[in-house]
Amino acid sequence: MMHEILSKIKSEKTLEGLKILIWGIGVTGKALHKVCEKFGADTWYTDKEYKGLHKFIPDDEVIESNQNFDLILKSPGVPWIDQLAFFRNSDTLIIGEMELISLLDDTPIIAITGSNGKTTTCTMLKEAFDLLDKKTFLGGNIGIPYSEILNGEYEFAILEVSSFQLELIETFRPEVAVILNVFENHMERYDSLDEYKQAKFNIFKNFDSNDKLIIANELRNDLKVDFFVKFLNHGSLDFSKMKVVGDHNKLNFQAVFEVLTSLDLNTFILDELIENFLGIDHRIQFVHESNGVSYYNDSKSTNLVATMTALKSFKDQSQIALMLGGQLRDNDVSSYQEILSILNKDQIFLYGESKDLLSKEFDLHRKFESFEEILNSDDLKNYSIVLLSPGFPSYDQFSNFTERGADFIKKVNLNEQ
Repeated sequence: MMHEILSKIKSEKTLEGLKILIWGIGVTGKALHKVCEKFGADTWYTDKEYKGLHKFIPDDEVIESNQNFDLILKSPGVPWIDQLAFFRNSDTLIIGEMELISLLDDTPIIAITGSNGKTTTCTMLKEAFDLLDKKTFLGGNIGIPYSEILNGEYEFAILEVSSFQLELIETFRPEVAVILNVFENHMERYDSLDEYKQAKFNIFKNFDSNDKLIIANELRNDLKVDFFVKFLNHGSLDFSKMKVVGDHNKLNFQAVFEVLTSLDLNTFILDELIENFLGIDHRIQFVHESNGVSYYNDSKSTNLVATMTALKSFKDQSQIALMLGGQLRDNDVSSYQEILSILNKDQIFLYGESKDLLSKEFDLHRKFESFEEILNSDDLKNYSIVLLSPGFPSYDQFSNFTERGADFIKKVNLNEQ
């Protein structure tokens, strides 16, 4: 019965006759609200608190409301709380935006996931398609709801997909899937690295022999599949004119090359892309240079691997002043000792909720309350590279990493006036 609903949506391109509950009224939930209204669903809503929508039920009252829903559309950031487990155990179909929109829209999908590098690679690929004069939609976890593809016509859809989104797919099937890397991340959500990895691997769970997977070489031993697989390595592209820093970006460019090759598209534009790609906001983003000091915004770094990647992107690591900190995921920060394989502790400037535990871990008593306080520190003047690469989520002080990065940029620019 559950998959009959999905088959009907795909074949008829309508939600009429379906009673749907949207769970979580954030960016994704609001986008799904518009889709459900447009396609004729009887739509209900739930969240922790009232969001101003008709047919709203607080999430702790949904079960007692005795409403029978055909479908629940769960926002990826909503954890698997007991109420959702109740519906899942009662065989109510729970899916997300990726699944629903892929049923309503038939644009061929290129889906990209990974613990790091998703946004950069998706942006690179979009610019490659632009150079090839292909009309391409870019959305998903990158910040633009996939739902917006319904407002236009495109040759391809490039989707950044997270593990949270991939938990919610049933029939979702990209034409090409890319897994850049998988390492320990979001352990507040998953019980193990293997569980997290399996969520990532959902990206190809509906593949057949006609589909194509491009995946990090280090994941080779985790695969037992019967469709086309290309293992990702540095290849033979010419990086002599590359503007962005870091070996990780060479792998990102290589992923773009492999996607174009798998689709039989011309790769002659790679030299132009490599020479002209300047990176993305908040990912080792050059901000400003003044009096011999260069400032870089890597606010998108929310885990240790991202911070280590940023540090390794610079040739003279002895000149880096690292701004580290943010929201704690748990009370064990011992893994951050790995930073000391590149920097000495005097190069680390701590801030945010995690600063006290990090201070004990590094035996470092230099702690700050704000970016402004760090930027005005006399100790910072000993370095020619100031790098914000927090290594932790932003939610202790900011709404998201974008707001955190924007605040850093603003404080840098004000500090130089």
